[in-house]
Amino acid sequence: RRNHEGRFGGSLAGAGATRVADLLSVFVLSAYVSPSRPPRTASGMKVTASEFIAQSLVDAGVRTVYGGHGGALVPLVNAVVDHPELLWVCTRNEANASLMAAADAKLRLRLAAFIATSG
Repeated sequence: RRNHEGRFGGSLAGAGATRVADLLSVFVLSAYVSPSRPPRTASGMKVTASEFIAQSLVDAGVRTVYGGHGGALVPLVNAVVDHPELLWVCTRNEANASLMAAADAKLRLRLAAFIATSG
């Protein structure tokens, strides 16, 4: 949804959010189209989907990721924690994570992210 200035509303305003969404969409689609070809780095090393997502967040300018924990999130949270350029902030629930990411993005004038589990 766009606001009166033509920008996307919410904590992920601007082109950065669109770029991350596009990157993730392309990766998800390519994973379903060709499951026999895992993603690789420029040097040819295989990477997991979680590592790809973590690096995509860094490439989009994210430095802090907020979120809770849950069984479905373990690989992604591990990738975020292991990435040297990302700071993981564990919250008690997804609502707090979203509010913290929104405040971070507004106060620091940069892209922030949060991770929420299913269910």
